[in-house]
Amino acid sequence: MTDRIEMPASYVTGVLGAAGGYDDGHLIATDDPRRFCGIATFLKAPLLEHASAPMIGIVGIPFDGGSSRMAGARFGPRGVREASFRISGYNAELDVRPHDVHSIADCGDILVSPFSVADTYRSIERGAKSLLDRGLLPIAVGGDHSVTLPLLRAIRTQHGPVALVHFDAHCDVSDTQFGQPYHYGSVFRRAVEEGLIAEGSIVRPEFASTTTRASSSSCVRTASSWSPQGSSRRWTPAFAPCSRRVCEGSRGRRYT
Repeated sequence: MTDRIEMPASYVTGVLGAAGGYDDGHLIATDDPRRFCGIATFLKAPLLEHASAPMIGIVGIPFDGGSSRMAGARFGPRGVREASFRISGYNAELDVRPHDVHSIADCGDILVSPFSVADTYRSIERGAKSLLDRGLLPIAVGGDHSVTLPLLRAIRTQHGPVALVHFDAHCDVSDTQFGQPYHYGSVFRRAVEEGLIAEGSIVRPEFASTTTRASSSSCVRTASSWSPQGSSRRWTPAFAPCSRRVCEGSRGRRYT
């Protein structure tokens, strides 16, 4: 007596079907196509130590100590991993499988301090630089907006000042909050002050009111030569002019 159901020889099962080895006791690897089990890496990419000649490294930055409003962004990398775990490897609209075009690796998370912005910034900068030194294109997932500043610092060591495409409802060019210069609303003011962004090379579609203070507006318009593109009413009209601005104005610059 057996509990195995015998399938006809002509029965088509495929890798996810009845003949997929589900009763053989296999341990599931990250690249297994089943989307309900296995290690929840970004897009089911292999871990960095298991990747073969990776080109793109996706790295989490679980930090929300730069936010003055809501906590919880530290769980962003975990949430994105979990959500992307359910995505099919094939994009029908673009007719592409990302893993066929690029070798992608999940680099894990950069260790940060939940109590110190300064220590966190040092760790992020060093962690991102180590990925750049390996020849990887790092894609970072935060975390609150404040983590962008140390990422730009790491990029400068390799490429110098870069151009920036910024999708946000706010410019993030305010100054201090509660006497502190580093937080999620001051990222690009500090980046301009530190010379991390090439002059006249910030492109930003307008989605909403961008600033509430004249001093912040002055920083946007003069120090950084901010170039607002598109409409504040809807998302769709904002993307086309922004894309044109990037293509027409890149002049060999690296965008981040």
